[in-house]
Amino acid sequence: MRCGCTPGCPRDRPEVTPLDLPGFVGAVEQELASVLADVRALRRRIHQAPEIGWQEHRTSAAIVGALPGLTVEPIAGTGLLVRTGSAGTPAIGVRAELDALPLAEQTGASFASATGVMHACGHDVHMSALVALLRAFALATAATPAPAALLGVFQPSEEASPSGAVRITETGRLQEQHLAAMLAVHLHPDVPWGAVTTGEGAVNAGSDSFVLTVTGAGGHGAYPHRSHDPVLALSQVVVALQQVVSRRTDPMHPTVLSVCRLQAGSAANVIPTEALAEGTVRVLIPDDRQEILDLIASVTENTATAYGCLARVEFTLGDPPLVNDRRLVSAVDPWLDRSGFGAAEPMRSCGSDDFAVYREVAPSLMMFLGLRGHDGDSYPALHHPAFLPPEDAVEQTARAMLAAYAGAAELIIGTG
Repeated sequence: MRCGCTPGCPRDRPEVTPLDLPGFVGAVEQELASVLADVRALRRRIHQAPEIGWQEHRTSAAIVGALPGLTVEPIAGTGLLVRTGSAGTPAIGVRAELDALPLAEQTGASFASATGVMHACGHDVHMSALVALLRAFALATAATPAPAALLGVFQPSEEASPSGAVRITETGRLQEQHLAAMLAVHLHPDVPWGAVTTGEGAVNAGSDSFVLTVTGAGGHGAYPHRSHDPVLALSQVVVALQQVVSRRTDPMHPTVLSVCRLQAGSAANVIPTEALAEGTVRVLIPDDRQEILDLIASVTENTATAYGCLARVEFTLGDPPLVNDRRLVSAVDPWLDRSGFGAAEPMRSCGSDDFAVYREVAPSLMMFLGLRGHDGDSYPALHHPAFLPPEDAVEQTARAMLAAYAGAAELIIGTG
């Protein structure tokens, strides 16, 4: 029934029908086993031919070819939406990322990339697992109706700006699909193998970047008193900025400020007119974001002035903090346990992910699936040229996605 009282009213969502959810999940699990061989081969093909953000044409085509019989809708350039399940039910979205990194692979795998582009963040596994889940879900629903549709969201450009998540949400298609929850599973080497972490609240930081340009008066290196040295001024700015986190922010609020690039001058004996620095700032508390940016600008400008120079500060706003929905965490955790995944402390880091943007459309949950201990005590870091998840990570990821779907579906049934 539609009440039409206000746009987006919960009563305007399609109705849901309770059913034997454990039985349905068991049916999907059985179908997963039948598609895993094909999907592992798909993972190897995707890994061997990676593409950077907004250029994932071959990758998208490979996914379309791996989903025979399912309706695939292009979105946001190279992105794809794949819905399976009744059109008369809400949808639970699962996101997988299409893009890779500009990095030379050093894994030694038989299917390693040789193009200078690499899947070094697990996106090849995430995509393949979502393909497996969509295929298994479609097979299961041929015999048993699902409580909610499954919406596969294959997103371009997670690693680089402009954000694929932003482009997808801007289309309005997720709202038109009656999206009730958004889920994602991300492999992580800091979580034990066999465990999946959730955790309510912020699990990834918001990420913004900055460019600091200090302008002085150049001159001969032998006569510094006749100049206003922007290199000295910028050096003092870099040192002063380290106090923003240690002395100007709440120590209970995780914050990172890193200056990662410096550029100045053209000769050893010439004081330049200009010096430049670039860096990143990360916060987990959303309300801290603007305060930190204001402090960076103030410290930079005032420090430069003290050395007779002028400063210009430019910010590029990136992803907001990634905040997991409390109710989804409570609903999904028991299903992860029921599915045999181990418990681990919530994984929180100052890394960032544009999955955070989907929270503007529907309650969202990012989960981290562990890799540590699968083959020895340590595992290469994300974005490392030797990062290569094992083949059984595809099945583990698909099963974690399914458990999360079940928890979200149970929550919808309880409130539908």
